[in-house]
Amino acid sequence: MGVKFRGQVGWRFIVRRPPGLEGWTVFLGPQSAFLMLPIGDELAYCYADKASARSIDDPAQGTIERLREKFAAFAGPVPEVLARLGPADPIHFSAIEEVTHPCYGQGRVVLIGDAAHAMSPNMACGAAMAFEDALVLAEIVSRAGAASEVVPEFVRKRSARVGWVHQQTDRRDHLRSLPPTMRDVFVRLLSGRLYRANYRPLLALP
Repeated sequence: MGVKFRGQVGWRFIVRRPPGLEGWTVFLGPQSAFLMLPIGDELAYCYADKASARSIDDPAQGTIERLREKFAAFAGPVPEVLARLGPADPIHFSAIEEVTHPCYGQGRVVLIGDAAHAMSPNMACGAAMAFEDALVLAEIVSRAGAASEVVPEFVRKRSARVGWVHQQTDRRDHLRSLPPTMRDVFVRLLSGRLYRANYRPLLALP
């Protein structure tokens, strides 16, 4: 199992929900994105990323100022949201990485979730894949059988579905990396169809 840098770094944080934010909303810039998602009536989850040629660090000191500078050209309410961030607001920063060859386990040890198949977060399916892993694993373990049979059966049941999500992740990252003019036209014309095509298969039982 290896880990590969995806060419992006990202920031995650929680803010007061800005007026007018009613659902999943994303703003795309040149080699960058800013996503907001309501959490109840009061709060919103934010995810921001930028393309980077190498895995870098972003020390806590000065993070807010750098974030404001990097996303200053984005449309509202992005600058307003960033302006309200304060020193006490926790911001999680990390390089975006993936597990290059999914490793589900060996012998009596089974890995699930990102430990087995971490990938770019653009499909927003990391937690869902982990929950599905746990449910499938519990169903397999609940049946009578040798422990040595658990890992092969788990891999058989999960590989295709996890691989499909990984494939969609690659395609979406590729779309985002297109020149902005081409990307924006493509997204405006086909976003609804792409969204349904990306997620409809996941409504089927794992």
